[in-house]
Amino acid sequence: MKQIVRFWAYGAFVATCVAGWMCTPSNQPADDNNRDELARRCLAAGHRVESRYRTARDVIDGRLTLLQAAEHYRDVSESAADFDWKDFRSKTSAASDDERYCRLVMKFVKALLERENHSQVQSFQTRLETELASIKDGGRMRLRR
Repeated sequence: MKQIVRFWAYGAFVATCVAGWMCTPSNQPADDNNRDELARRCLAAGHRVESRYRTARDVIDGRLTLLQAAEHYRDVSESAADFDWKDFRSKTSAASDDERYCRLVMKFVKALLERENHSQVQSFQTRLETELASIKDGGRMRLRR
């Protein structure tokens, strides 16, 4: 059951992409190239989402700190040639991209806990907010390269 919950987002995303790819009519070779590119991009995006959920799991299990997870999220985003920075910045309000990544980690942690152990959501959110405030107050709001 845990594995089903763990991969739900990735599976749903890939299934949607594949369905869109299969339902797109192919009248010319160029269409096949476009469909193949769409399928490749969808699979890559699905892998990025799954990677982020695994990282959120590591935060929940205490294997990563908020900053370490945020660094991973940044690296995952930067690995995508088509990452939409404007969209990322518009959907997550913060003083910097580094803080935005911390907040994105917090969103993924919350999403996982809401599906697995709803009773822990508030305590984890409070813990991560406190960790973020401590980082910001200490002037350490900078992700390592």
